[in-house]
Amino acid sequence: MKENVRGDKLAQLALMVWIVATLALAGCAGADQGEEAVPESVNTGSAAPETGGLQEMAASDNPLAGTRWRLIEIQSMDDAVGTMRPDEPSAFTMTLNADGTVTMQLDCNRANGTWTIEPSADLTNGRFEFGPLAATEALCPEPRLDEQVAAQAQYIRGYLIRDGRLYLSLMADGGIWAWERANEEAGDEVPFSTDADPSLEAAILDASPDYTREVVRIGDREARYVHGRVDLNGDGRDEVFAYLLGSVFCGSGGCNLLLFQESDAGYALVNNFPISRLPVIVSDGTTGGWRDLIRPESGGGAPASYVRHAFDGMRYVEQERVPASTEPEGTRVLAGEVSYQIGVPLEPRDEEETAQEAGTDDPEAILRTGLLGEWQWVGFEGMDDSTIRVEDPSRYTLFFRVDGVTVRADCNRGQGGYDLEGSRITFSPFALTRMACPEDSMADRYLSQLEYVRSWRIDDGRLFLGLMADGGIMEFRPGRGPA
Repeated sequence: MKENVRGDKLAQLALMVWIVATLALAGCAGADQGEEAVPESVNTGSAAPETGGLQEMAASDNPLAGTRWRLIEIQSMDDAVGTMRPDEPSAFTMTLNADGTVTMQLDCNRANGTWTIEPSADLTNGRFEFGPLAATEALCPEPRLDEQVAAQAQYIRGYLIRDGRLYLSLMADGGIWAWERANEEAGDEVPFSTDADPSLEAAILDASPDYTREVVRIGDREARYVHGRVDLNGDGRDEVFAYLLGSVFCGSGGCNLLLFQESDAGYALVNNFPISRLPVIVSDGTTGGWRDLIRPESGGGAPASYVRHAFDGMRYVEQERVPASTEPEGTRVLAGEVSYQIGVPLEPRDEEETAQEAGTDDPEAILRTGLLGEWQWVGFEGMDDSTIRVEDPSRYTLFFRVDGVTVRADCNRGQGGYDLEGSRITFSPFALTRMACPEDSMADRYLSQLEYVRSWRIDDGRLFLGLMADGGIMEFRPGRGPA
């Protein structure tokens, strides 16, 4: 995204002057104090530099080795260009490996090459150069910052570390790249946790209506779980993976893996991966603003493979399978030796609790209503003859289960309960995700109307929900049947 920010011009100019001045001072210091004050320049043109390379430079003398950064903005001294900021900073990452190689995620492309550093005496600034970068050439969305980074990399000449950020300057006052430390460094792991989380347990039970005390009583042992947290969409709030353990949820190919998004109202289910092994690998690549996921799969007679999932705006969907010969790059979530013995006990629900949450003591009564399954909102008719027709009903749905209801409101989703008594129905507050939907979204109107629903009926195969105080009628058409 490009912004012409004349108000920031003085700040950018001051930063440029700072970098130029510090680089000049570093050069003078090297001339006055000899080679000990400024480490020898590094040639990383080969994969295994012989002498004077980064591998031989002491870690204390190289402040950037083994660090990972994400691009915040590209500052230009030309007012006509202004400041360019990526819409998704996590889509532009740079890993400066200790062996002198660099890997970059540039939106939909990747690049790799080498880097050279010549620090000043205090290590916070100095000379910096990239060697030639080899980059893929996929056509990324506008404004094509990937092309700009790949083209300008050869002109980077200096670096400055200030306030936890890394600034790379282009030659001839050509501009500044500003980076901040990424949440996870290359090769990091997010270990599993065995700390009990009652709110997460409630969400797991909502997503697992068949896990009841009766099932455990028949012969299966009580399930357990572990969980791990990582921010997948860059909103500053971690999503949560829950891995369910025990014969109820496991088979020869692994166990159930659930992904939840947390909000102030609780946890909302994003995905249920029925059979999965660990760890989950969170890729640096993003789709729809969410980082791609890679899961290992094996067992059941199928060859071992890695399955990559991308976010489609509502959930993760499978994109490709690759042989499991080499582990993909990324952050390993739920890493470690997971076993049933160390998991957190997951108390099953009683059948009576499940029925009461749906508003009746008789689950069979709900089955007989014909209410269960998916319903798609097609329109609204007010008592003042006003009408609303929904262009794409599949974006606004209710999925009734015996133990609750799942709601889709355009780009958001959530879960809640409902109370059913004859022809009367009310919904409890929904625990929803909070993504920014398109401008033409009717999500707010849809959710607002559901809040005031007080009656229901099914007529000619369609569901009609009546709002309180003769506020109008919401009409739904059938979608998927009950699972």
